[in-house]
Amino acid sequence: MKPFSILVLSMLLAASAAPPATAQTPGPTPIPESRFEAVATPMRPGESPMGHKFITGTVSYGAQPPPPIGAQLDLSLEDVSRADAPADVISVGSVASSNSPPHSFDILYDPAVLKENHRYVIRAEVVVDGVVLFVSEKSYPVLGTANVTHVDMMMRRANPANAEGDPSTAQLENTYWKLVNLGDEKVSTPTGAREIHFVMQTEGHRVHGFSGCNGMMGNYTVNATWLTFSQMGGTMMACTNGMELEQKFHLMFLRVAAWKIDGETLQLLDSAGTVLATFLK
Repeated sequence: MKPFSILVLSMLLAASAAPPATAQTPGPTPIPESRFEAVATPMRPGESPMGHKFITGTVSYGAQPPPPIGAQLDLSLEDVSRADAPADVISVGSVASSNSPPHSFDILYDPAVLKENHRYVIRAEVVVDGVVLFVSEKSYPVLGTANVTHVDMMMRRANPANAEGDPSTAQLENTYWKLVNLGDEKVSTPTGAREIHFVMQTEGHRVHGFSGCNGMMGNYTVNATWLTFSQMGGTMMACTNGMELEQKFHLMFLRVAAWKIDGETLQLLDSAGTVLATFLK
């Protein structure tokens, strides 16, 4: 037999020994249905889930009525290491409510993008028809030296001032907000003196106010829960008193990452959920 014929015969024998093309490997064991129906986090072209890990958690609403079935819970894993800059979003995920709380979730992340000694948090908000109804009460620290990979989060109404039964009409923007506490320091206005305050104007997203000695101005960016200030500045007068407090007030705005209104009280918070300043309408 010629060599070519031997080669063809060998190929035919090998093909006949191969398993049928229709044979399939048994699939993985089904995962029990969660109280949320998971929505896969989209991946960029070329990415692979290999080596990725999960942070798990639950969300609860306390005595508040929970959101309706089908509401979307949006989650984000963020790097909040830089106090003078907005948080860097590391990963996002979404789940849709399908049962009564507490609701379970998990969020996928790539350990390779984490940096040593950086701080990471999880935030959440619940959206219905494009409207934010609930937000996490604070940002929840994860990972880090303690390697926290599970969090139990408590949610609150996105705007308590507009919650059912709350007569308050306080709004974040276009409102005169008087400073009453800067961190743990109580701030009082001497008789006849001008109050330290600020106003966020929706037109142009501009900030103006008075910081104790000088007028102040700047820009802001805001959504239902997050808030950042930029290009903050002021006039350059020198005063006998109040300059130290004024400097602290200006530095506070650089650290703001979130806001919360309760009745007619406004709190500005940093990326870890710590209250930086408290204001009254």
